[in-house]
Amino acid sequence: IKAYVTSDDIVGTITTTGTTAGSLENLGEGFYYVTTTTGSAVMIKTATDTAAISDKNSITVVDKVAGSNFDEESKKAIASVGTDVEYTATITVGKGAHDVVFTDTMVGMTFKADSLKIDREAVTDTVATVNSTTNGFTATFTDAYINARNTTGESTITLTYTATVTAEALTVDAANNTASVKTDDKNENTSKVNVFNAQLTVTKYDGKNTEDTEDDTALEGAGFKLKNADGQYYIKAADGSISWGTEAEATEVMASAGDDKNVAVFTGLGVGEYTLVESTVP
Repeated sequence: IKAYVTSDDIVGTITTTGTTAGSLENLGEGFYYVTTTTGSAVMIKTATDTAAISDKNSITVVDKVAGSNFDEESKKAIASVGTDVEYTATITVGKGAHDVVFTDTMVGMTFKADSLKIDREAVTDTVATVNSTTNGFTATFTDAYINARNTTGESTITLTYTATVTAEALTVDAANNTASVKTDDKNENTSKVNVFNAQLTVTKYDGKNTEDTEDDTALEGAGFKLKNADGQYYIKAADGSISWGTEAEATEVMASAGDDKNVAVFTGLGVGEYTLVESTVP
């Protein structure tokens, strides 16, 4: 019947959310074809004043956070370039779902393929087929796996995986991951997590005007090194990647003249305690 029904045949549309009911009134007795955005399709014959229909399917949704705490603050994170961020994505599989496909697309991060686990277990062909790149992956679940979990209605699937913050994160507003889940090409739901990195700016002034420090002169030629709580020093490579090592390997950041007013800048930092070391004194 679906092949013969066109938009010209529509006699009414109802929008509902969750278990909230909607209704169409003043329809004559007859046969009606009903379809829904979740993929259900039914035929009804009206011979009484009221005919009730319940959708046998429900929407499949995904929620993802950095870490494992599902609150709004966990949907934001601050991580240093070069460090790993663990993600937890939970798919609530709707009733009647099939052809479930989960996709994660990454910006400013590199996906670690060997980190992926589904329901805390290594992925097998009986669970899903995984296609991965350095910037994300797609997991296509088998209908057998989905059906086995959906015998009692809605169920959840948990994916955990890790990505490394790259130097690209310094050139975008935020490194981020957008997770989406799609079912039977009819519904798609997304969840996005931003991962920010911090920067530390340093300016040394001459301190001559003790009464009005705003009139102090910013000094050119001051050099600084940065040390983290583990006693390791900040190293920034030519490609923008950041690592931590010995003081001899440390990158000295110089305060340069210009619009920055002699500011030295350390970029790509995560949350933590740092010690600033003045290594060159003008």
